[in-house]
Amino acid sequence: MASTHEGHRIHARATDWRFTIVLLELTVPLEERMYEPVTSYGAAILGTRDISCVNAVQNRAIKYAKGVDARRMSGFKMYVSNTSTIPPDGYLCYEDPGPGLPNITQSIPCYQLGQYVIYYDTTGSGGDGPVVELCYVAINGCNKTFWGNNCSQSCSDNCIGQHCFPENGSCVWGCNCTGICNAHCLDGCTENRTGLSCKKYNLASAGIVSQSSSSNQPFGRVNDGNFSSCSTIEGSYTWIQIDIKEISIASELYFIIAGNNTQVGNHTIYASNSSGLIGNETFIYRNEFLPSEIKISAVFRYIIYAPPIQRNISEICEIGIAGCPPTQFGPLCAKPCPVNCSGPCHLETGHCTYGCLDRSFGDKCELGCPPTQYGHLCAKPCPVNCSEPCNIETGHCTYGCLNGSIGNTCELDSNCYSRVDENYILRCNPEIYKIYPSSGPVNGGTLVTITGRFIGNANDNVTIVFDGVPCHNVTVLTPYTNLTCVTGSKHEFATNISVSVHGKRSGSNNLSFKYQTPTISNFSPTNGIQSGNTTVTITGHNISYEGQNRYNISFYDDTTSIECSAIQSEFSSKKIKCKTGKTDVSRNMSRLQVVIDDLTILNVTGIFQYLPDPQFTLSNESNKAQQSGGATFTIRGQGFNNVGEITVDRVEKPCNVPEDTSAVCETPTKLANKSNSQTVYVRFDGVTLPVTIDYVDDPTFEKFSDVYEYDKESPIEIKGSNLLNGAKPGDYSIQIGLDGKCIDVNISMQLITCLPPKSVPRTNHTDVNSVYVIVFVGRLKVYIGDLKYQEDVEILAIIVGVLAAALVTAIIVGISAVVLLRRKKKRVIKEFKMELMTREEMIRKASREEFADAQMNIRDIKSDLVTTRVPFCDYQTYVLHLLFPNQDIKSNPLLHDSEITDDKKTRINSAMEKFETLLSKKLFLKSLVQTFDRPNMLTMQEKAHFSSVLSISLLGNMRLYFELVHCLLVDLIRTSTKKNQKSLFRRLDSITMRLMVNWLQTGLYKQLKSHSGMQLFMLYKAVQTIIEMAPVDALTANSKNTIAEEKLLKMRIEHQTLTLQIDLNGNSDQHYPVKVLDCDTISQVKQKCCAQIYKNKPASEIPHNEELSLEWQEGRSGKLTLNDIDNTSDRNNGLVCLNTLKHYMVKDNCRMALMYKHIDEEDVYANSSGGRLESVTSEDIQLLVSGSDQGEDTEMQKWHLETCSPNLPDDIKSNKETDFGDIFLNRLFHTKLLLSDYIDSTFEGLIDSQSLSIPIRYFLCMLDKFGNDYKIESDVLQAWKNECYAARVWAPFIAKPDILFDVNVPGHVEPCLDILRQVFVESFTQTAHKVNKDSPTQKLLFHKDVPRYRKLIGPFFKGIEPVNDQAFWSEIYELSNKQKAELKFNRQLTFQQLYDLFIGKYRSEILEDFEDMEESRDLQFAKKVEEIIDLMEECSTNS
Repeated sequence: MASTHEGHRIHARATDWRFTIVLLELTVPLEERMYEPVTSYGAAILGTRDISCVNAVQNRAIKYAKGVDARRMSGFKMYVSNTSTIPPDGYLCYEDPGPGLPNITQSIPCYQLGQYVIYYDTTGSGGDGPVVELCYVAINGCNKTFWGNNCSQSCSDNCIGQHCFPENGSCVWGCNCTGICNAHCLDGCTENRTGLSCKKYNLASAGIVSQSSSSNQPFGRVNDGNFSSCSTIEGSYTWIQIDIKEISIASELYFIIAGNNTQVGNHTIYASNSSGLIGNETFIYRNEFLPSEIKISAVFRYIIYAPPIQRNISEICEIGIAGCPPTQFGPLCAKPCPVNCSGPCHLETGHCTYGCLDRSFGDKCELGCPPTQYGHLCAKPCPVNCSEPCNIETGHCTYGCLNGSIGNTCELDSNCYSRVDENYILRCNPEIYKIYPSSGPVNGGTLVTITGRFIGNANDNVTIVFDGVPCHNVTVLTPYTNLTCVTGSKHEFATNISVSVHGKRSGSNNLSFKYQTPTISNFSPTNGIQSGNTTVTITGHNISYEGQNRYNISFYDDTTSIECSAIQSEFSSKKIKCKTGKTDVSRNMSRLQVVIDDLTILNVTGIFQYLPDPQFTLSNESNKAQQSGGATFTIRGQGFNNVGEITVDRVEKPCNVPEDTSAVCETPTKLANKSNSQTVYVRFDGVTLPVTIDYVDDPTFEKFSDVYEYDKESPIEIKGSNLLNGAKPGDYSIQIGLDGKCIDVNISMQLITCLPPKSVPRTNHTDVNSVYVIVFVGRLKVYIGDLKYQEDVEILAIIVGVLAAALVTAIIVGISAVVLLRRKKKRVIKEFKMELMTREEMIRKASREEFADAQMNIRDIKSDLVTTRVPFCDYQTYVLHLLFPNQDIKSNPLLHDSEITDDKKTRINSAMEKFETLLSKKLFLKSLVQTFDRPNMLTMQEKAHFSSVLSISLLGNMRLYFELVHCLLVDLIRTSTKKNQKSLFRRLDSITMRLMVNWLQTGLYKQLKSHSGMQLFMLYKAVQTIIEMAPVDALTANSKNTIAEEKLLKMRIEHQTLTLQIDLNGNSDQHYPVKVLDCDTISQVKQKCCAQIYKNKPASEIPHNEELSLEWQEGRSGKLTLNDIDNTSDRNNGLVCLNTLKHYMVKDNCRMALMYKHIDEEDVYANSSGGRLESVTSEDIQLLVSGSDQGEDTEMQKWHLETCSPNLPDDIKSNKETDFGDIFLNRLFHTKLLLSDYIDSTFEGLIDSQSLSIPIRYFLCMLDKFGNDYKIESDVLQAWKNECYAARVWAPFIAKPDILFDVNVPGHVEPCLDILRQVFVESFTQTAHKVNKDSPTQKLLFHKDVPRYRKLIGPFFKGIEPVNDQAFWSEIYELSNKQKAELKFNRQLTFQQLYDLFIGKYRSEILEDFEDMEESRDLQFAKKVEEIIDLMEECSTNS
């Protein structure tokens, strides 16, 4: 701590009287340096350039040249001044008392602030006058506002002007803290204060000071606050003690010791609650150097200071103890501690550090605990039999027990325990209520906890037995109620679990312990990063057990083992998970070991690769995000595919890894009360990357001022502000209605424009044309307003135009006929004109009716469809429908057990095991498929069946299945000519194509259930509902509402809509309203009743028509069973007309009963248990009951609404208008209009790239790779994609909804669905869509729609996000596990059917091909197949 200037031979004569040395800003160590004397006469001025450079002059060191000549400097003075005026006008620091000889070496203290230090002498000695003769001058101090050895510590802000003494930091001009410190902190502290700035409360001020020596010095000087008054300690082994009178908390100690505080030996400070050094003290400090301030945190009553033992005399000027009395806290101990604190409270917060009194709790013991509770936050109830209150910490019943109970917690029944000394002796039999965990490995070692009553204490003789097998290491957790033990080895259920205490054994109970044999088969993923923390999933059987710390999982190689920490919360019945440990280098671990309950050791061989940690490319760009979170940011680097999962703290969704060099993550919500710039942590398994996010205000949006009228053409506008400030355009999603999305979205800082779907999405509004608009951005969900679709009148105008054209055509035909018949007689001409007029009137009437039908209430249709639950098939049924479309799934032989006799079973099993091994090899499968794919080898039916059975054998190993399809496609593409490349995927005549389709469709179930299935089902139900709202011929399936011309009902049918009140059991008060047509047959009515009553049920759970009867119940006296044919049916000329509701003259709102048909002459009702209802029928109705001869009716031709028979009577013929059937073609347009919303919604949903499943996306990207590898032309590659996606994946689901859904598709619905399938496939074709007058009707119907759909195909394929290998294989692994769990095919029968139908039948061709193929020959496939054939033939010979 020095700014020093050394004098060099300073000499001044009396005539000059002064000599000036300018003190530069130097730092020189204080050393003794003797030079040749320099003599001067008068004054020496030592100063600084700038008054602000030196804070205070601490001292000056002056050495004189000669001891004899020093008298010439007698009487000198030393000043500190801000000017160089002579005589000096500054502060007089020192004046030599003279006359006499001054000390030749002096250190003069002078704590003042100044620019100049002036040595001034006017006296001197001798005749020469004053002489300045100096050898060495040093001025010590610090720059302004600093102090300390190196001038590195800042002066206190409380010092006036922030000026303090360089040596100890005390305030030079006093303190700003009025009332706390005295005028000069250098002198000490008053008013019970201590510390360098006198800001701390001094516990020592009121203390009692004592010491071990016999000194007569007054002890009170040590704690009087005055630094200049000191007490002396004499002797080698002495100490001084301050008693602060009560136990208190202290935070600092302050010591002021006279002289040098560094001595040989240690300064020692003790804290104690007892007086004197008696051996139970606690060291607080021990060192050779004693600082002025010592930080502590201790609770004591006595502080004892022992100086170094080599120091016989010590002067202690002040000991300060900063702290508070035990009842106070705060800066000046001015605040009282909480009244319920047990002991001193925290000095700063006032928290009750040492607990609470009087059943209180909380940081400040401010919360009371009721007498019936105890424990942390009073969360535990006191024992039931406690005499309140119980001990707040232990729950012990301090005040005794009630109800005759005994024990610390009154848990013991005095009738069952007797107390002997300090022990309780059991007199009752133990009882056990629970065992946990309830399962473990057969090797034992499971630590189980048994809960019960009377089950012993620590000193009791307790034994536990599981069906005769002892449970070892019995430990008492809670006396008499909880025990633990370790199970022994056993190989079956243990159902007799007993506890014995001193020979008293527990009685029978219903507890059991399940012994299981665990096995492990696989683990995934097979790689992770060196920093570990990768989640590994281990699969097996019986490997998941309840309880903590039961697993010890590690990876091993030849020299190293790395632990994988079990994640107990992630376990399931067949899988467990763990987190990998760290390793310093990349390595391949060759084995995974799972140890369960210490005794069960399971191993699985497989490589787990430790790959290098990801590397990050840091960017200077700031990541801005909205405060609500959810915006995306991108991290760039490399090695991201090595990571199992990338997550962001406080974000549930893991990051997306589109490629190895980037990860796209979502931002979390901004933490409240924090700055806008926050650090979030991205976890790359075991690597953590801090990312700085600059949060900005969320975007704001303007709501629609009114309902937004949408014309289906123009984009809509959504206004707002700061839309792109913290989000990217890709973060936005605009939802229209329940399932619609805006497309072609453009976003600027203040405006969003987008194009809603052309068709009205589903809505929950009462107005089916009104939907809500919601903007999603990140985690924001903002309702903008309602959007109303304008009514589409274009198609209605087309219909009117078509009707008018048909009318004009008819008139022209009539006129032409008149011209042709002009030469006939006038009577014929007159008759023809009359007939033409009749026909024209008929056409006009039909046109008016059809136009009125076009105004059908679509709202009712939509409301029914929205509320209908989707009846998906289970996964196994779905697979069977796909692979065996024309077979009864219940009779499929692959689902049943084998009927092979025992003597043949062993050989067949051996053969099939060998066959299964071959089928697990990709090259064998490839060779086998290519053999059967040769021309003329198999029929088309055989190829289809072979593909299906082979697919069944591969399900559960979708990776092998995919690799087979991949290599088959590679060979197919590689060997194809350029001419036939475009049609390569168009035909389904090869096994390769069929296997590809089967792989794609069996992996589609997840997407179908979560997204696309709903839209397909809505389309199917819309078609069925709209067709059945109009007449449908029950026999020909021709209908009024259809889009299939060949199934159009080309006649006018007079009909009315009726509402029937259906009583489900015939005796219920609940009626179901069902809408029917009076022209419906009885079977059609029953179907509509079932559809309405069971509309949330799968078809397999709905009764069949043949099982039900329909009874008309009116009034109290009669009922009539309605049938399609009975003795009242109309019969003419060998024809019988099916009965309708009109035939029975049923009126609106009639009551009907739907029941099961009579069995054993009893009335058994639908959904009943067989209750009997007596038939009460009036005589008038008796004659109408079915009673016709069924044999007679079977010989007659039946008809409903139309028939081709010429034998119809004239009154029926009059209703037929088939001669003018073309006028009814407008019904096709009418039906297509009603279906257009659902068609658009379904097609747009199927080409939504965001909802595509991972396998489909990966497959399409694989086709792109094929195109690059084999230089496929772009139009050919696009044709491949179109065929695979449209014709192979989705077209079957459109045409055959019963593949996916548990429904019975009516015959009148199938033609319409087939046309929609054709339209969907045509939308993906690349040929021009041209129509003319000869085009099929469906082309005319959709000639404007197909081009519109085609515009969406290009953006759809471009919008498909690529899938990395890791995500794909993970999805394939999950799909394989699902198939293993849910598909119950008999694998042996599957292999046997492959052998019987194909291998055995075509053995010679297979063996010949295998010998010719180089790969097959090298692997000896032919030999292995021959072994299988020999085994199977041996079985046949023996039979």
